[in-house]
Amino acid sequence: MEIVKSAVKYKDEVFTGYGHEECFIKLFKKYDRDGLNANDIVQGFVTDTGEFVDRVEATALALKENKEYVKNLVYPQPLMTEDLYVYWLHRKDGVIEMLKERIKELEGE
Repeated sequence: MEIVKSAVKYKDEVFTGYGHEECFIKLFKKYDRDGLNANDIVQGFVTDTGEFVDRVEATALALKENKEYVKNLVYPQPLMTEDLYVYWLHRKDGVIEMLKERIKELEGE
């Protein structure tokens, strides 16, 4: 299993992006920010199997898989999107996928 995107889970709905800020923007576009209960929001990541994992689970997964992007991570410090940026940007398919998604979003705005 591999972490592929940042994610924010609100109740049973997951909003994904290439950073948690992007996830929150998507959440706030759908729901009134003032009406949200912070206890219902969980920050985490989505794996290549589509599973949502919170930051602690993601950290444990990355450490278990001995991923390059966590070599300087000190457990139990939770995984941050910034830990993944260099990894994502060095994967050709990751950059292409990121650009395709951003183009779709811009065309829809």
